[in-house]
Amino acid sequence: MDVDLYKSITKPKKFLAVPAGLSPVALGLRDPDFADLVAFKMRHQFNPDRIYAGVDAADIARQLEVNGFAVFWE
Repeated sequence: MDVDLYKSITKPKKFLAVPAGLSPVALGLRDPDFADLVAFKMRHQFNPDRIYAGVDAADIARQLEVNGFAVFWE
């Protein structure tokens, strides 16, 4: 699954993952931490079975499936 990863400018350890190509603006998030984002990794090949340091890949995959986006902390 390809995702675009964005980082909060106000809370640099807080991230947003969205399906690749989807604008975070289209989500209409009301979280003030995501009012200003910077692109972190675009078209990242996310694998929920892989171990990523400091994050719960299974939880990110679940959030993407349920919400269409995922919020996580580094």
